[in-house]
Order: sequence, then C-alpha cells, then structure tokens
Amino acid sequence: MSARFVTLVAGVFFFFLALVTQGFLPFFEPSARTSRVTAVVRTDLGQLKWMQTNATAYTELEQRGRDVYLREGCWTAIPNSSAR
Repeated sequence: MSARFVTLVAGVFFFFLALVTQGFLPFFEPSARTSRVTAVVRTDLGQLKWMQTNATAYTELEQRGRDVYLREGCWTAIPNSSAR
C-alpha cells in the first residue's frame, strides 16, 4: 500500500466526514428546528436580562439586505465590527 493511496483514502474520508458534520448533522439538531429564540434586553436599571421569545420572519427590507449580503459573498468575509 503506497503513501499516495493512503493519502487519497484519508482525503476522501475527511471530505465526507466534513460533509456529514457540517452539512447533514445540523438538520438533525432539535435547536435548529425551533421557533423560540433568546433575546437580550436592557432593563430600566441598565441590567441585561435574557428572555425567551418567538422568532419572527424578516421584514421585506431585511430580506432584501440578506439576499444582497449572501449574493455578494459577504458571508465569507471576516466581519469588520471590531474596527471602530
């Protein structure tokens, strides 16, 4: 058995392992199919409070913005939120 063959088999194995763990398993996770989300709100005293709430659909403007974001490939870029 040559090293090239072992490398090829290992590469194919890890490709399919990544496909299963990143592509299929999230759909079987119960939290991926819930309509309840956690929201953080600030109280009148300035404290943060965690609350359970129902998820809402995107507004038309939010959906258009999300479509542009995905179409332009922005989801692959590193977020620039730390540069202030």
